[in-house]
Amino acid sequence: MAEYPIDPDSFPGLQGRFTGFLKCNSSTCNEYVAVIGYISRDPYDYDDPEEGHVFDYDNFYYPLLFDPPIKYFTISSKIPEVIQDSLKDAFRLYWADNSACGNAIRRVVEILLNHEKIRKRIVRQQKSQPETYYYSLHERLDLYGQKNSVVSELLKSIKWIGNAGSHTNQLLNRQVLDAFDLLNLALSNLYIQDTARLTRLSKKINKRKRPV
Repeated sequence: MAEYPIDPDSFPGLQGRFTGFLKCNSSTCNEYVAVIGYISRDPYDYDDPEEGHVFDYDNFYYPLLFDPPIKYFTISSKIPEVIQDSLKDAFRLYWADNSACGNAIRRVVEILLNHEKIRKRIVRQQKSQPETYYYSLHERLDLYGQKNSVVSELLKSIKWIGNAGSHTNQLLNRQVLDAFDLLNLALSNLYIQDTARLTRLSKKINKRKRPV
């Protein structure tokens, strides 16, 4: 499978572009999704008992954009709506631009901190003049660590991945997926809390040696 995003200038098999619609086969959904992307026509050959040696082509489709975007993980309704919206923006960029997607995931971290009311700035008195100091994202994550150290560390990892995309423009597809996985864990820990709940439940059951 080709590394995303596809670069048409360095992919000799690409022949053109395609557009289409996909329909979810779940009876509870049936949603249509628009898709655009590149198409390649790759040669192959085989031996046929009747026709002899056959040379043919297969078409391969490489998507660049889905609308509405395909979600890498399920967005729980427990997650605040403003964070849900920024998540969808990140999902939308996944197929088209690794670095832009990494930056969008980093943006989710900033919005999460805003929602958690982690301050962005502080006014300091400098000589006779007050001066506004703006915290970096890392400093804001340190502040958040005083409130939730586990989630803070997960979000710092995402920040480093996003930074790499901003500075080198060479973020790999698997690194973007790492950022999504870390973000999913952070959001689950913070808003869904199934892991913490089930851990507490397990301890109670083991202590009592029976269901609770």
